[in-house]
Amino acid sequence: MRRDATQLVATIVASGGRASVGVADITEVNQVKKCFEEVRSTFGPTTILLHCAAARGNHVGIANTSEEEWSRVAFTALDGAFLTSQAALGQMLERSRGRIIFVSGPASHLGQPAGSTHGAVSKAGLEGLARAIAQEYGPLGVTANVVTFGMFDDDQSREPDMARRSISRPEAASLILDMCRLSFAAINGATIMADSGLTV
Repeated sequence: MRRDATQLVATIVASGGRASVGVADITEVNQVKKCFEEVRSTFGPTTILLHCAAARGNHVGIANTSEEEWSRVAFTALDGAFLTSQAALGQMLERSRGRIIFVSGPASHLGQPAGSTHGAVSKAGLEGLARAIAQEYGPLGVTANVVTFGMFDDDQSREPDMARRSISRPEAASLILDMCRLSFAAINGATIMADSGLTV
């Protein structure tokens, strides 16, 4: 993971941008705080948080899901979203603006695939967190939204008949960039379904 991040940073810097790598366990509050302080010291206060962390779990029925597996999958997303949002919000308020974006998937709306209860619950929780942040911090210039993607067109695990319901990674990145713009301020506490109709 760190190697991939380092390569991405090198690409950004080579194209004239600024970037750095910070690695942390986002379920550990002290590591999260340290990471955000490092960002502040390098780039100034955080104004954009994109949270797309998740733990993959085994697809087993509810009756056969262990407590350990439940916690690992459900709370990697939820604890990580809470702790990173908490760390980012303090810095966002310094500039009276901020954009928080949680990346989700269709499981919370479909309840599928079978055996993905822990993932569905964690993604549904992101929507509740976004709405709570929107209510509390919207008047202070901070928005929080969820974007739900379906399948990516380079996902080798997708079914052949799902090809028309896929999205390219450049398309996904473009949408997220738009959500980060100041002109996107009117969209707050929303869940944007960018899944090519998968959940319809």
